[in-house]
Amino acid sequence: MKIDNRKKHFIILDTETTSEYSPEENQQRKVMQKLVYDLGYTITTKKEILVKRNYLVKEIYTNETLMNNAYFASKKPIYDKMVKARKVEIKPLAEIVKILQKDIQEYNAQVFGAYNVGFDLDAIMQTVNYVYPKVFKMFFKKTNNGNWCPDTIKFMSTYVFRKDLEIIDLWTMACKTLCNQITFQTYYLQVTNYGNIKSNAEIVYNYITDQEMKFEEDHTALSDSIVESEILFRILRLHKSIGNKFEFMPFRQIEKKVAC
Repeated sequence: MKIDNRKKHFIILDTETTSEYSPEENQQRKVMQKLVYDLGYTITTKKEILVKRNYLVKEIYTNETLMNNAYFASKKPIYDKMVKARKVEIKPLAEIVKILQKDIQEYNAQVFGAYNVGFDLDAIMQTVNYVYPKVFKMFFKKTNNGNWCPDTIKFMSTYVFRKDLEIIDLWTMACKTLCNQITFQTYYLQVTNYGNIKSNAEIVYNYITDQEMKFEEDHTALSDSIVESEILFRILRLHKSIGNKFEFMPFRQIEKKVAC
């Protein structure tokens, strides 16, 4: 396939994770442990998906104890069938990272995105450090309140991407655009127990495809990354200036325009 380098190329990625702790215990931890067992991504232009990749991380997926702690542990038989049908491959983490690096270079990718991108960046960084302890130097940055925290973007740029990519959060972008549309709030308005408008990928995808909440995410990495790619395409078609594309708690960017 001939690659048109005049076009902007995106990597849209999703992960499914587990941990050494039960989901309940992990939720109570100061920093949740996120170990990637399923990694899927698409390579896209602004309008179409060019490539789809999906891998199960050998060091995590083949560890029965870890997989028993996965939030979606019940999906393990589904993955086993996918492996048997050769719909997904089990590969060592290092090999998966090398494939991603090659794709970034070959397609001259300029943008990396995910829905709640901070989660996926942190999950990959944690997984790299879990599989290869004390091998990679950690980077830290100072937060607005003066504390220090891991600099996931610098870590990923240095060791995983091997390139400085623009990082976009599709959740932030959706909240600033699609979720502020009156039609979204008229027909798809749902509110959390805290009074915030729901803005997850599933509800946004139902909105842009007019499925009246009949669509449910598979919560498998490649399937979800395809959904997120479609959300990206719809946002880009708006040709709207978004400003910062990676906000903390992006649901705060939604202005209520319709009474609940």
